[in-house]
Amino acid sequence: MFKLNIVTNCLEILMRKYLFLFFLIAYLVNNSAQTIFFVKYKEQISFDRIEEIVNSKNLLNSSSKTNQLLGEIHVNYLADELSKGKETIGRILVVKSEAEVSESQLQELMTDDPSIEYVQQAVNYKLDWTPNDSLISEQWALSKINAFDAWDITKGNEDILIALIDTGIDYLHPDLKNKIYVNSAEDLNGNGILDAADINGIDDDGNGFIDDVIGWDFTDRFGFPFDSTAGDYLTWDNNPIDEQGHGTFVGGIIAAESNNIAGVSGVVPNSKLLNIRAFDPKGNGEEDDVAAAIIYAVEMGAKIINMSFGDSKFSYVLKDVIKYAYDRGVVLVGSSGNTPTSAPHYPSGYAEVISVGNSTENDFVASNSTYGSTLDLTAPGSSIISTQNGGGYITSGGTSASAPHVVGAAALLLALNPDLNQEDIKQILKSTADDINSPGWDLRSGAGRLNLYKA
Repeated sequence: MFKLNIVTNCLEILMRKYLFLFFLIAYLVNNSAQTIFFVKYKEQISFDRIEEIVNSKNLLNSSSKTNQLLGEIHVNYLADELSKGKETIGRILVVKSEAEVSESQLQELMTDDPSIEYVQQAVNYKLDWTPNDSLISEQWALSKINAFDAWDITKGNEDILIALIDTGIDYLHPDLKNKIYVNSAEDLNGNGILDAADINGIDDDGNGFIDDVIGWDFTDRFGFPFDSTAGDYLTWDNNPIDEQGHGTFVGGIIAAESNNIAGVSGVVPNSKLLNIRAFDPKGNGEEDDVAAAIIYAVEMGAKIINMSFGDSKFSYVLKDVIKYAYDRGVVLVGSSGNTPTSAPHYPSGYAEVISVGNSTENDFVASNSTYGSTLDLTAPGSSIISTQNGGGYITSGGTSASAPHVVGAAALLLALNPDLNQEDIKQILKSTADDINSPGWDLRSGAGRLNLYKA
């Protein structure tokens, strides 16, 4: 019997190995060459015609050569149907091809079809932070930007909803659990948290997202479905929990609870965070997920969006989505990047976005902070202590930490005067910043370092 058990166990191990290899090979065959790109049609193409394209799963007027190049394709609206029928973004389609297609080959689509405005391969965005596990005992940044004096005037209010597009948030963290926006229409038992009683499989508020009680998870990266250790990143769902740490860190800088004895305090402690996950556990964010997250934030009524991520590659798609949000009155704040060059960085490089660089405790511009003509101002971003996954605290840095300080400042301004528009806020923040380099605006520090009280 003992020998029989050994043989049986060996056979089971071999079967598992062969099954793993089978699924691995199948995955590589089906997914390794896949290309995701965007097609935007010109305004003369009606929304009805766009719907026909989506339903038919075929692009307009593509030649037999292009069809052969692309192979089997899947066509859908940007952000599923969230962008359907909307100006600026309603004619952008997401196309997934089973073939590996280069950027130059994609441009042949425009030659085939003059009704196409642009074709663009999807960009993968990275988080703009520099991890550091060494803890410190105080929040020097709040003193540096005169937050305590500013709080004598206002600590913000919950009406100024702040969207955090990131890796999600640890919504069970003691300093954040009361700071997460709860969608009352989906919170069926009205207890202010996501629990089993809220999950009825129905889109109760009719916004296109089922059971989105505490935000949404837009990550749907391709991966190994059988690898449970890789985390939740395969499909959209209603659980935007942070599996990486970056979003929890940034969220704490913005809105960590104050006057609760322990922990840290956010720049705008009386605000609420709309938790939107668009980045996987490794900190990678696909462009269609980021775009969907921005559109969702707009539809949910966010007044401010924090974007502590980016890439050097210009994107027509993200620019259109940013313009869509800006045209609807949303204040957009982005990290300038963590490369010590003046090379472009997006989305912070778009004119509609307030671009924020990294300043140190001694009021120097951090050596790795991206600078240049699109930089608006700097804010504390070096050795910043904030919330950590699992209920703890961590010190970290980068322009990812700088942007949320400016987000907090914008929220305080809107709490005092909700009639301010985006340009009003940008100019107030820039005109009240403290010079830390050359007098006035300069390439390295922008208009200077954020001063919350003066603003």
